[in-house]
Amino acid sequence: MKKVTYKRIAYMGLMSALVLLCTLYVKIPVGYGYLNAGTIIIIVASCIFSPVFGGIVGSVGSSLADFLGGYSVWVPSTIIIKFLIGVVVGIGYYKKGAVKWLLYTVAGVIAVGGYYIAEGFIFGNWVAPIIASVPYLFFEYALSLPVGLYLVQKLKAYNINNFID
Repeated sequence: MKKVTYKRIAYMGLMSALVLLCTLYVKIPVGYGYLNAGTIIIIVASCIFSPVFGGIVGSVGSSLADFLGGYSVWVPSTIIIKFLIGVVVGIGYYKKGAVKWLLYTVAGVIAVGGYYIAEGFIFGNWVAPIIASVPYLFFEYALSLPVGLYLVQKLKAYNINNFID
């Protein structure tokens, strides 16, 4: 675990704000919610900084976006789901081989399954989310993961860690 400094806290705030902006303004409404680009930033933060850093960034940025975007009923579940996605993807990034891809898959199951369960409890309907949201949630994560990992690869090629540490 890296030492917590004012600089890292400032980066956490900036990355949370970036998640907020990408969630609020880069979105496509579907089902009961919307697809967004915020997960891409969570993946980048988890891989460049640390798994817990990415989880916190995801929780703060995404839950603020839900609250400010009029989806406040989702805030509690978003805090948990996005934190877990950030942590699991971040841990997976530092693993090798099959374990890496297993953890990426687990993060996808958390993303899709977590919101499915949340929808079931919020709306009291366990069938509608299968049609209305699960395909879109799967699509969002399946697109966010490779885009996020590509951005991480490009940022690391430019030695981004030299600038942030």
